[in-house]
Amino acid sequence: MTAYGGFAGTSVSSDGEYVVGHKVVDDGDNVLSSKLNLAAVDGSWRVPVSGIAMGLNPQMSATEMFLAYEEPANGVLHVGTLLITVQ
Repeated sequence: MTAYGGFAGTSVSSDGEYVVGHKVVDDGDNVLSSKLNLAAVDGSWRVPVSGIAMGLNPQMSATEMFLAYEEPANGVLHVGTLLITVQ
């Protein structure tokens, strides 16, 4: 997927409603920050995923709302449930 405004979508949810991706800032050699974002497929909104300090290459599961992402500092793979709340 293509980066737009610094956001690169990497996966679509199983229901086709959401895109998850990351917004990376680097210095050419190192990742300085990488925030996971969730967006509407139609591009009408995008929000950062709270509770994750840094994450890369997020992927949604083919079923349910599971999210996997890599922590760039140490390469650890995290897997969890993505909970979407409306405020």
